[in-house]
Amino acid sequence: NELGRVEERINQANIVLAERKTHLDELKNDRDQALEFRSISEEIVKYKATYLTLLIEEKSKEIEKWERQKAEYLGHIEKNNNEIESVRGEIRQKKSNIVELNQEVERKGEKDQVQLNRDVENLKVNIATNKTRLENFQSEIERIKERRKELEHDNKAINEKIESLETELKELESSKKE
Repeated sequence: NELGRVEERINQANIVLAERKTHLDELKNDRDQALEFRSISEEIVKYKATYLTLLIEEKSKEIEKWERQKAEYLGHIEKNNNEIESVRGEIRQKKSNIVELNQEVERKGEKDQVQLNRDVENLKVNIATNKTRLENFQSEIERIKERRKELEHDNKAINEKIESLETELKELESSKKE
């Protein structure tokens, strides 16, 4: 009779042990899954941070490229302005020459007048050519200014994107620390 009770208690203890072992196995499974989830989450944050860093570097290179183009266009504008001033100086000089030649024509006789008229005509042609060059330079400057505005607009958009990416990167890094 006592042997039966002992066997019954042993059976109950075995049942309790089996339940606890099952419970421990479930807890171990939960722990393993939590560790795997944590590891994967950390990798995701690391990959996002790497991606954002690469994106920021790419956008920074684009900004450098736009800055170089901007400097190049400013150089063109400066060069064209200098050429415009040079052409304007030539035009003033040629107009002055025309006035002098006209005065000389009045002083000289008919014979020299034909040659002087040719000289005047040549100077007028030179003036017209220089005016055309001047207009071409001015239109080139306008085109460069328009391109500069486009580059500045693109540069602003890229800067805004970089700021957005840097903010996202900081958020990812702070969530990684948590």
